[in-house]
Amino acid sequence: MSVDIESRVKRANLITRDEHLEQLFGDETSNRLLLDILAKKEGRMTDNRPDQQPTLEKAQRTAPTQPQKRFRLGVALAAVLIVVAVGVAFATVSNRGSTVAEVEPGPITSFADIAGTTYQSQGRDTPSYFHFFEDGTWHVSTNRDLVEKNPLGILETRFEGTKVFLTNIKGACVGPSEAIYEIELLENGNLQVVLIEDTCTFRSDFFVDEWAPLP
Repeated sequence: MSVDIESRVKRANLITRDEHLEQLFGDETSNRLLLDILAKKEGRMTDNRPDQQPTLEKAQRTAPTQPQKRFRLGVALAAVLIVVAVGVAFATVSNRGSTVAEVEPGPITSFADIAGTTYQSQGRDTPSYFHFFEDGTWHVSTNRDLVEKNPLGILETRFEGTKVFLTNIKGACVGPSEAIYEIELLENGNLQVVLIEDTCTFRSDFFVDEWAPLP
């Protein structure tokens, strides 16, 4: 049967000038062409070229598997959560010590709302400084570096509602009598000291002012 097919192909004269084909592609070109035709006639598959038909195995290697997709999604989600957590932690650290900004404007009823912050008087040629402590101690100085540790004046205080009763235990106006003031937290974050009653003019002149928080 193979011989019959080969003779038919030759009689069909598919390539009239075999010598031209052989000069271009080699001496065995005619034979190879006949073998290819024979293989197609008998139904045999020739080898596929690598660039013509990608195998299923190659496609499976290039396509990501489901576990790989889930892993990548998990990594991306973890990265987003880390960024959010870092942002929250940074905001928390930045807001530490800024309790004044969290208090609604109005009368102060406890030094816990403004403790730990140094305030500077406004509108004076020579600034003065206040520093408040949670235990009710009130420090006064004309030197910011000394107002916490070595102030010129120290006052003991107690609150009754919005009124703060104070007495000097160091500095001017030392004595048993109590003076009465109110401290207002303003919209801009400053404090306004308001005189209610004080027999010491020096102290009242010094205290009644607007005081701005320092960083």
